[in-house]
Amino acid sequence: MEHIEDIKETIEVYENDIDLYIKLFCEENNIENINSISQSVYNAMLRYVYKHCFKGTDKLKSKRLYSTSDRIKSNYNAYDIDICDSICDHYIYLCQLYDKEISLVGFSNLTGIDNETILVWGSGDRKTLSSKSIGIYQKLVSGRENSLSDKLSSGKGNPVGVLAILNHFYNWAGVGNMEERKPQQISLSDVRSQAAKLSDNSRQAVVQIAENSNNKLSNN
Repeated sequence: MEHIEDIKETIEVYENDIDLYIKLFCEENNIENINSISQSVYNAMLRYVYKHCFKGTDKLKSKRLYSTSDRIKSNYNAYDIDICDSICDHYIYLCQLYDKEISLVGFSNLTGIDNETILVWGSGDRKTLSSKSIGIYQKLVSGRENSLSDKLSSGKGNPVGVLAILNHFYNWAGVGNMEERKPQQISLSDVRSQAAKLSDNSRQAVVQIAENSNNKLSNN
């Protein structure tokens, strides 16, 4: 029980530190509203937090030692998955709060955990020391899809560009694969089905683009 309480206190400290350096980043760069900054500036902010919170430290590494084949105690340079999982939850919360895309890259920018390691977690490799590791990967992947679809629902940004990403990575049918499907016509039923999830303005724009594209193909 004492160990669990220590982890909770540690996680709370890290979350407070993350929030503190986000505030400092905004003050240094005269940012009044994080929601208004671009995704690239947001990623720069995450890297700023990493530099001041985690870079050059072993804060996210496991303190638990395991016996190796030659009887040497080691943590295998592994991460503390409980702490990483909680920081992942906080990262997702921040992205939702500031209306930014959730991604493996963003989480990597914040923590310094490289993409390859996160992909290994997602593969369910038996070398991973906790079943929570695959959960982190799954939260980031599903979170990305949700954060992108939220942008469509809110009508913010370029709906065609967002749909292109969703179609490429999550098999959303529609505008995103117009170039790939030429010279075949786009299924308007598919477009309308996905467009039903959007705001009125975005829905009309997406359907109109698909109809115009089909009309051009019909005239060729």
